[in-house]
Amino acid sequence: MVVGSMVHEMLQLVLRKGLESSHDIETAVQKLLDAKDTAYELYANLMTRDEMSLELGKFVSNVINFVDQYIKGKPAAEQQKDNFQGTIVDVQDIEENVWVPQLGIKGKIDVSVRIRQRKHEKVSNAIPLELKTGRATFSMEHKGQVILYQMMLSAIGRETNSSLLLYLREGIMRELRGKRNEQRDLIMLRNDLANYISQRFSQILTDITDAVFEEGKFAQPFKLPDPISHHSACGNCEYATICCTFAKTDPMLQLRKGHPLLTVMQNVTEHLKEEDYKYFMHWCRLLSFEEQEMRKSNNLRALWTNTPEHRKKNGLAIIDLQLKDATCEGVHYLNTFVLQYTDDNKDLDLLLSGFAVGEYVVVSTRKRLAVAAGNIVSIAANEVTVSLERDLNKNYAKDLFIIDKHESQSGNSFNYTNVSLLLDNNERAKVLRDIVVQCVPPTFRKVLPKIVATEGASILKELNSVQRSAVLKALTVESYMLIKGLPGTGKTQTLVAIVRLLQLMGKSVLITSHTHSAVDNLLVRLKSYKLPMLRLGAGARINAELQEFGESTLLEDSHTVEAITDCYNSYNIVGVTCLGSAHPLFLHRKFDYCIVDEATQVMQPTTLRPLFFCDKFILVGDPEQLPPLIRSKEARQLGADESLFARLDTTAATAVLTLQYRMNKAITRLANELTYKGALQCATKEIELDAFQLRFPSDRKPEKWLQRALQTHIDQAVFLLDTKDCSKRLAEFTKDGLRNAPLNVAEHLITSEAKQQCAQSSPTLQKTGNGKRISKYTNYCEAAVILHVVEQLLRAGYAPDRIGVIAPYRAQVELLRSLMTQFASHHQNGTVNMNFAAIEVNTVDQYQGRDKDIILFSGTKTGGVETNEQSRDAEILADKRRLTVAITRAKRKLLLIGDAECLAKYTPFHLLLAHIPSYCKLQLDDGKLGFDWHELFQNLNNIIKS
Repeated sequence: MVVGSMVHEMLQLVLRKGLESSHDIETAVQKLLDAKDTAYELYANLMTRDEMSLELGKFVSNVINFVDQYIKGKPAAEQQKDNFQGTIVDVQDIEENVWVPQLGIKGKIDVSVRIRQRKHEKVSNAIPLELKTGRATFSMEHKGQVILYQMMLSAIGRETNSSLLLYLREGIMRELRGKRNEQRDLIMLRNDLANYISQRFSQILTDITDAVFEEGKFAQPFKLPDPISHHSACGNCEYATICCTFAKTDPMLQLRKGHPLLTVMQNVTEHLKEEDYKYFMHWCRLLSFEEQEMRKSNNLRALWTNTPEHRKKNGLAIIDLQLKDATCEGVHYLNTFVLQYTDDNKDLDLLLSGFAVGEYVVVSTRKRLAVAAGNIVSIAANEVTVSLERDLNKNYAKDLFIIDKHESQSGNSFNYTNVSLLLDNNERAKVLRDIVVQCVPPTFRKVLPKIVATEGASILKELNSVQRSAVLKALTVESYMLIKGLPGTGKTQTLVAIVRLLQLMGKSVLITSHTHSAVDNLLVRLKSYKLPMLRLGAGARINAELQEFGESTLLEDSHTVEAITDCYNSYNIVGVTCLGSAHPLFLHRKFDYCIVDEATQVMQPTTLRPLFFCDKFILVGDPEQLPPLIRSKEARQLGADESLFARLDTTAATAVLTLQYRMNKAITRLANELTYKGALQCATKEIELDAFQLRFPSDRKPEKWLQRALQTHIDQAVFLLDTKDCSKRLAEFTKDGLRNAPLNVAEHLITSEAKQQCAQSSPTLQKTGNGKRISKYTNYCEAAVILHVVEQLLRAGYAPDRIGVIAPYRAQVELLRSLMTQFASHHQNGTVNMNFAAIEVNTVDQYQGRDKDIILFSGTKTGGVETNEQSRDAEILADKRRLTVAITRAKRKLLLIGDAECLAKYTPFHLLLAHIPSYCKLQLDDGKLGFDWHELFQNLNNIIKS
């Protein structure tokens, strides 16, 4: 495949630069072979430069002949009768992107050319030229491809009656025309294929649980077409094991006696057990549910159905962009777009548009959809640069552009592939099947290397006894182990010690996790020990402190396959996300250990890929905190949120870190009562008695209710401010208080992500008095209380970076952030540091792994809870693990603000509130201890309207 890609690139390079002499063509080919991008491509495909040079050399003379015959118009020495008899007048485009919703097809045309027949003077419209590097077959697959291109170009308004099919290896090129019957049959085949890909589960299969199977037949995740009957094709197919697994477990498939697939099936599945089939089919089914759910929220549909202005309003697009320039960088072009200011977007700042560096986007013009797609490489207030495969200057220089967000489906493909790899008939797949499918317990050696006791002694002394026990267990494991890191127990410190000791032992370590931040968190801690590290992944996604270890930095001077190989192999500590473990490096080397951090948040199939590239692995996490994010309710009900950590968690396999250094005794007690059953312990007396410290100025003490809420006594480290039912109060405020509020405040700057969450939670939005609509999942009453508390904390000199605010819903987070910004602006000229903007406001998910001295938690929901509404909220408020994360972020003070009666209807909150003593609860009633709702709202209104 890589040879074919390079041949395509060679011909396209010749056509793009208009090279005609054999010397120029041969020189260009040598430069292509010497390019850094080529070296990386060869490394990724296990080829050397010499091997590629030999392969390309077979095509160079044919490229020269092609140019002579079809560009210069020289007649061929041996002209085949059916060969194309004209010349190429103009190369209009290369790698032209074509998306045609009318046909339900998208594609990329190798070369778009205008031709002239030798017997005609007329020049054609641009037609597709498709290059093939194999032998000339003119198969229906090849002819069908170019006929589809003809139909696609005609559908977008470029009438095209023919196409060129070039077999470069043999120098044969013919002009083809698609007949109506052929076009009809191709669309019918397309529809047939789309039907199998997109059809939903039948209700019968949905109701069958994976625990039920009969006579070796399993519930299928989706319907598949009948297998072909072709012995040699099936026998040589690299997907034979997967195909035969589906065929063998399909209760509806009856293969006739003597069917070629039966023999192949016996050969490629004899190493598998029934449990292996069951695991594979179970996860294929769950992934299918998840894929279908993701399609529902896929922004791609908006490209066809919504106007650019509508997509912009929803935070999905940037419109009215002019192409500034396009510069070549290897095989890609950096296209820079500048915002054209109009009355509608005169105040627009692209840095606040919701688009980010590294994000995959689709580029369109006002006249044509999806002319290109690529990644954002830089973004500024008024311009954005995107790396594309094409230079858009040639054909679209004067057009206005639109850039749309595009949700990649690569994660689904990645997970399907990972589950499929478990079926392979090799030693590592067998070991992983034993561990993952059969749950075989781990084994441990009894002897440690001598170097651990000598040179590693100082490292072990830095740990407490529980951490030290976990480290020694990790160093003696022979297959796998788990480290359960309870909140604040020094999980990262323990991992740092393990990596340092493995480095001493000369072992290689792969560090991975689901998120870039989790990988970087551990690598940043390792950085201070000056260990040689390599961080794989796009530079834009890597922590600024680790840029010197990024592969783009370390490989900057590596221009050959050998240099790239040496560089990649010279680092024993490598960091990459689980999704990034599809990196070419893993084709070349294996690791002694793999550490998967935050493994309890990673979907089982996603965790599998890095485990194929190591001898031993360590899963790290806390199953009582956030699980993997699963969108599909059906998939969750069938166990898709069970992480590999949870699946393998046994007493024999798991080391538990219980001594915590974060929370004082009151917060620890609450966490134990809710979740940890007494396992969580304060590591020292100092931690246990580390009370909240705050002193108000004697002349500016706040109201008594607030003084009570912010008591510094250790036994009042957890406090509940009960707002009671705020429904009526909220309705009055949104009707009257926001009547004259600016639009962006009334809608509280909800991002597209927040709007999507609100829409999923409830289709209803409340109306304000001025007809503006705000999310039902916001609470201005709680916001008013939180802002007043924060204001008094800042007035008392409390550092803003020690204060954290958590809300369960994204909409409430956005409301609080917006109001914090308004308050910061209002107080910016004051004498006291009122830096509201420096206070971190986020969801529970975003706060995992972080902590603050004081956490203010906004419960958000208020009033009655209807039955159907509660089922939707179960995703958030009824999730005990999410609540566990929220309360364990606080070190010295946890302040809960919410409607206690409403929250208590959700089981986790009911348990939590029951364990907060009565002297740590206060109902907020007008006139009680100086509390005044009117005054809070008046303050809020003054800030908003200012």
